[in-house]
Amino acid sequence: MTRWKGVGLMVVWREVFPGHSGEVTGDVALSVLEHRYVWPQDSVWVRANMVSSIDGAIAGVDGLSGSLNNEADGEVFAALRGLCDVVVVAGGTVRTEGYEGIEVPAQWCGVRSRLGLPEHIQLVVVSGSGRLPEAVLSPGVGVPPLVATTVVGARRLAGRIDERQLMVCAGERVDVSWVVDQLVVRGMGRVLMEGGPSLLAQAFSAGVVDELALTTVGVLSPGAHRTITDDGSDGGVHPLVGAQLVHQLVATDPMTVAALWRVIRER
Repeated sequence: MTRWKGVGLMVVWREVFPGHSGEVTGDVALSVLEHRYVWPQDSVWVRANMVSSIDGAIAGVDGLSGSLNNEADGEVFAALRGLCDVVVVAGGTVRTEGYEGIEVPAQWCGVRSRLGLPEHIQLVVVSGSGRLPEAVLSPGVGVPPLVATTVVGARRLAGRIDERQLMVCAGERVDVSWVVDQLVVRGMGRVLMEGGPSLLAQAFSAGVVDELALTTVGVLSPGAHRTITDDGSDGGVHPLVGAQLVHQLVATDPMTVAALWRVIRER
């Protein structure tokens, strides 16, 4: 285990590696989070990021994930964004969570420059219907988004955004594997998916997710709630997806566990 204080915050982390014991104490900088969360080089790598309560809820009492977030989760969230090429998010989450645009977290600008990453993070909104708020289509920060949509959605968006921002899937719904392929063609191989749960369910079922960064905060949310891969269906049989723990960061105040899980591919 290694313990350190967080980047610019008084978050104290303890790091746990599978099969490793012992402890070293000290303060370290961005380089630690960079080392833990940097994307593999010369490879297409899809990482999902979600936050939940310890009983699996993806939102607090206001129905938003923001009511679960804290400083510790914010550090990991910033690291994941700061090291990716593109953030993929579903249209429903854009509407619910109020996405408007994406900026590179200030503390990660220098790291991105050193690693040769793009100056800006590309936002991709997945929306088969094309029903998206003006705030995300014409954001005040960052670069204009790409919208992965259907023919029907493209018609609804006509005149609202530049045609070059559209990625039009031929089917009745947007296939998440197709979205990833389109991003790779555009030179964006470090893919971060931020939800919502229906999009993640599709992505895991399609086998396109390589890792899950899951932050668990020390609260309970009694009652019925959605989990991070709840696709909203009425049930049915869904195969389990195996995963192996890469590392685990534990912030003791407030209690928060940030785990990185590597998806186990079927042989």
